[in-house]
Amino acid sequence: MIQDHVKKLMRGLDIGMACTVVTGSEEDLKNVKNLLKMTLADRGVLVSEMALARNEIELKQSEEINDLVFVTGLEALSPKENITYAVRSYLDRGKHTGLRFFIFCETSRYAAHFNDYDAPFYQFCFRYPLEK
Repeated sequence: MIQDHVKKLMRGLDIGMACTVVTGSEEDLKNVKNLLKMTLADRGVLVSEMALARNEIELKQSEEINDLVFVTGLEALSPKENITYAVRSYLDRGKHTGLRFFIFCETSRYAAHFNDYDAPFYQFCFRYPLEK
């Protein structure tokens, strides 16, 4: 099942989708992220990881130019915190320079970040739900 999700997400990248928010349970998100990371590595795609936590952003990046950013931990932030706006600004700049993103967000927090028109991530990117 996880492999099917990864294949679909890879097809999205192949057709040029720049930003996708993947929603699901914490465990499913972790499994998809790990398999997606291995699949992308096999293709030679360089991935950075932006791990978000309360009042902190950790960006793990290689020395080389990266093709893709995995964003995790958005559910740990309030939708209208300053740090959330800062993350959105960073992703906007990247979006306009050709950087692509996968945002991994637990389903229970998706609506607060992506469906509230006052939140910085309102309708920011395509949603791919892992659950049916």
